[in-house]
Amino acid sequence: MLLQSWMEGRVETPVRGLRLHDLGLDQAYLNVTNLLDREAFLYSVKDACYKCPYSFMSALPAGDSKIFKVNSAYSIRPRIYGDYLGEYVSTSNHSSLECSVDSAWHFGEFGIYDLLVQPGGKCTTSTYYEPVNIYHSAVSVTVIVLFLLCLGQFIKGVAKSWGKQEQVFVDNNNQNDSKGKIEEILRTKKPRLRALDAFRGLIVIPLIFYTHQGGGYQVLEHASWEGLPIADWPFPWFIWIMGVCMPMGINSNLERQLSRRTILFHVAKRSVLLFALGISTNCINYGLAYEKFRFFNALQRFGIMCLINASLCAILWPRDISKIKGRFADLQIMWSQWAIHIVLHVISICLVFFLPVPGCPTGYLGPGGLSEDRKYENCTGGTFGYINKLLMNEANMEQNPTAKAVYEVNAFDPEGYFSNLPSLLTVILGIQAGAILVIYNESRERIYRWTVWGVGCILLALILELTGTFPINKQLWSTSFALITAGFAFLFLAAFYWLIDVKKCWNGFPFVEPGVNCLFIYIGSKLTNHLWPFHWRIGPMDTHFILLADTIWACWLWLLIAKWLFKRNIIITV
Repeated sequence: MLLQSWMEGRVETPVRGLRLHDLGLDQAYLNVTNLLDREAFLYSVKDACYKCPYSFMSALPAGDSKIFKVNSAYSIRPRIYGDYLGEYVSTSNHSSLECSVDSAWHFGEFGIYDLLVQPGGKCTTSTYYEPVNIYHSAVSVTVIVLFLLCLGQFIKGVAKSWGKQEQVFVDNNNQNDSKGKIEEILRTKKPRLRALDAFRGLIVIPLIFYTHQGGGYQVLEHASWEGLPIADWPFPWFIWIMGVCMPMGINSNLERQLSRRTILFHVAKRSVLLFALGISTNCINYGLAYEKFRFFNALQRFGIMCLINASLCAILWPRDISKIKGRFADLQIMWSQWAIHIVLHVISICLVFFLPVPGCPTGYLGPGGLSEDRKYENCTGGTFGYINKLLMNEANMEQNPTAKAVYEVNAFDPEGYFSNLPSLLTVILGIQAGAILVIYNESRERIYRWTVWGVGCILLALILELTGTFPINKQLWSTSFALITAGFAFLFLAAFYWLIDVKKCWNGFPFVEPGVNCLFIYIGSKLTNHLWPFHWRIGPMDTHFILLADTIWACWLWLLIAKWLFKRNIIITV
């Protein structure tokens, strides 16, 4: 039974006549018993649904019980009404209310729960059969992975020690020290840092994890609307890192006396290729039919950001930065780019808060759908959703946005046209970090400036969040979201740089190897999302344990590929 619990096992014999194997991932049984002498009506609302009405679930015959399969990923608050009041009932409507459960009721996977509707306005909840702990699976798989990693390192150490004892020296010209070569490449491609590759690896590993279902854990999903769960960090960090590399590459090309026209041509070519790769990967999930095809996604955002930001950087970056010196040399070089980006960001903010949106309050930033008692059902994202609908068909947007599971919203594309404008802020902050890297050679200067920028961005983001001016929201790529993710990116880069490149007390393992080929690894993981050997099936695949094992397997294969490429000096980029 202990092993069964840690692997999300279920008993074969029925419990109260219910087969637990008929439940799927994140499902539980709810038995509702109506002890009233009249018919009653069950309504419920998800606790995560802000200012949402209660939704009708079912009629409850007098003196009878009814079994429901409920989603255990979300807590709910049930209500029992004496009359049918329609599909939705406002939270303020207490007419014919028999009883309610006012606190959030959380269900566990594969559990059996009872809701007893009694005379006198009393609802009693209880657990008949204890659920499994879905996080035991995560612990189990983590322990297994750590054991295998330790075993692999031990075997590697033994083999290395054995090899040293029997090493035969051959002609040095025939030696192929791949690791030495790749480290030489990392040194000679000034000012590319090992810390930068390690940070890329830190980003791309979670991206692979999420691309391959992430074990099916709802807690690891994107925020339904506002908030900043772990799944919302990698995407902005990837864009920020892209910004860091822009001044490095452009400054290097200008030093090689390349014309700005040539640089702009390469920028345009890279942008088009990124966008085209995004279109190709979208075919996997959205098919080829033009009428329903989704044109925007993460890679398309990379392409658009590359085209706009890298083009501005190529045009405005000085050819000889040695002439610009002083304490604020980085700002002297960046002021023209900042001026353009500030104007663009102010325009986007003005559109968000002042553009009239038909049928919606001006400046609306909510999820629409069920929120606010469905008063703004078709106002998802306010200006963001409105402009996207003006510029493209609703059928070409994301049909299942993350807000749909909670707020039951219609099509909404968080990577659509308008959200590109606020995304520019993330990239220009990355370009600022890259400018610091190019201009200042002293490690103390770099770390100090990155830290100041990081802390400043985080404080400003918290002010916007806590005052309610512009809450943290990835779906809208709000100013606070861009600032807080970029702020922590500054701090992470400073910490990695200090540990890896300055103090050399950490070699960046295990992040450097996937970080060197991060774009190839990311695109490859999306293309192989449903292919063997990266995925396999055993039975219904309806537990977090088996899904997590499948996800870890895919991640491990891609890390092996990254290691193989690293050892052979193969760097695949766009």
